[in-house]
Amino acid sequence: MTRVLVVDDEESIRMTLEEAFRAEGREVLLARDGASARRILRKQSVDLIIQDLMLPDTAGLDLLGWIRREAPDVPVVVITAYGSVETAVRAVKMGAFDFIEKPFDLEHIKVVAARALESSVLARRVEQFERSHRALFAPDEIVQSSPVMADVMELARRAARSRSATVLVTGETGVGKEVVARTVHFLSPRASSPVFVVNCAAVPGTLLESEFFGHEKGAFTGAASGRKGLLEEADGSTLLLDEVGELPLDLQVKLLRFLEDGSVRRVGSARTRRVDVRIVAMTNRHLEAEVEAGRFRADLYYRLKVVPIHVPPLRERPEDIGPLFELFVRKTAASLGRRPPRVDPPVLAALRRHRWPGNVRELRNTAERILLLEDVADRIEPRHLPPEIRKGGPAEVPLPAGTLPSFAEAHDALTRELLTRALEQAGGNLTRAAGLLGIDRSTLRYHARRLGLRA
Repeated sequence: MTRVLVVDDEESIRMTLEEAFRAEGREVLLARDGASARRILRKQSVDLIIQDLMLPDTAGLDLLGWIRREAPDVPVVVITAYGSVETAVRAVKMGAFDFIEKPFDLEHIKVVAARALESSVLARRVEQFERSHRALFAPDEIVQSSPVMADVMELARRAARSRSATVLVTGETGVGKEVVARTVHFLSPRASSPVFVVNCAAVPGTLLESEFFGHEKGAFTGAASGRKGLLEEADGSTLLLDEVGELPLDLQVKLLRFLEDGSVRRVGSARTRRVDVRIVAMTNRHLEAEVEAGRFRADLYYRLKVVPIHVPPLRERPEDIGPLFELFVRKTAASLGRRPPRVDPPVLAALRRHRWPGNVRELRNTAERILLLEDVADRIEPRHLPPEIRKGGPAEVPLPAGTLPSFAEAHDALTRELLTRALEQAGGNLTRAAGLLGIDRSTLRYHARRLGLRA
């Protein structure tokens, strides 16, 4: 039940408002002065305060200031005598929801009270949404077992310190570019605002300008009313541009202009509007090659890559495959309302042998498919794996890029592969892993530390 506090030194007003609000099913508390109002608010919570600005023991603005400090989320509607509108305006500037002049119309005050309560409920829902929205993003759950992925996430955290620097996230399809882009937003000063995302390849080229900048009524056939574009909607927040390499050249010019001066102009309008939006762009294209081919503007490319972040493919960070797969198994099991099964070491070894052309997305789909379609009890065994993964060849050693690696580079790559597989088969037990490799425990620990493996 909604609880309303009425603060007024006139008994007739208190009684009138009490009767009106009780008839609407609301609980009503009464106070004749500032002192009694403070006593009530220290003991009980209320949803709305109706307060006179002329009280016998305190100035109404002083009480309002106290309420704003002690109960900042409670809306206050002030009542003022005729001729004191200036004071009432000051009250609104201090945070009062609205003011009503005496003598007031009872129906009018009931409407204002209802609006104030609706506004309060909406504000609480928005706050709850923002909290839950932020809770969905858990940076601690982002798998970064490999040194290269740890470096990527550290770069994202550093980029997040800036409120406005543009970020360009590159990498193959399915590597997790959006996870990195969202990290930049949710660790930034803009994290309290919802993040906005647009896939530049999914919007028809004829509608892209309207999607970004909005349009006025009648700007083109079918524009029955005006509407904001994404850049206006995202004012104060972050806009993630997925597949930015797909933008047509004419829109690239307009996006560059926005990045330079922060202003937008709706289609069909002569008026410009300034907005505060951070851009984080993502692409699986090699934009430098696109620039050389004349398909992407060089000035926009360099404007976007103030902070460049490259996310390597999954095959170049094999240390992440096992932890990622187990994470996806846990999440899928939770969505199915069951306990997550254990993953056998040979399964992890088979997963590491696969090349994962679809990257993290393919790995996630594999985990979901196994739990949905296979008869998995308390553990995932090799027989549950798809045939192309179960019957894969021997593990490929991830050699460094180049036509021919040095002996030291090849040696380290092979050592890393052997240690990782041994630790997986031994369930992380150093002594057992060392026994599988025929070396002592201290030697294994030394090489694991040297190569940045967790052991």
